[in-house]
Amino acid sequence: GLIDIWCMGCDDIFASNNAVTNNICKNNTGFGIGLTGCFNNTVSSNLCENNEGGIGLSDAINNTLYHNNLIDNTQNAYDECTNTWDSGSAGNYYSDYTGTDPDGDGIGEDPYQIPGGGTSVDRFPLMHPYWRHVTERRPQL
Repeated sequence: GLIDIWCMGCDDIFASNNAVTNNICKNNTGFGIGLTGCFNNTVSSNLCENNEGGIGLSDAINNTLYHNNLIDNTQNAYDECTNTWDSGSAGNYYSDYTGTDPDGDGIGEDPYQIPGGGTSVDRFPLMHPYWRHVTERRPQL
């Protein structure tokens, strides 16, 4: 399914300071998860796969995104503004990431630039998909 969060501006406190977690967004014609005009949200532990776009942010600031799996989307990530695309120690998995991991810690040494005209970057892109628990299996849909 599609998760599309439209915030009506800074006065709409119900659309800010939220957590968007543990969702599966597959085979959508738009972004799997889209935030527009939102701020101070945390987007984590989501799977966006085979969508036109994985996660897209438009007119959205001060949001934090990490531990998301962005797999085989036409465009995995998009951000028009400046948001934090990692937790400070781990970021997101992008199926189109081409960086290296010479120390083998599972985190790429090369940052992942988030397209869209903003200045966002994932400083700690994951080399493999993130799953919350070692015993957890990838959802079969």
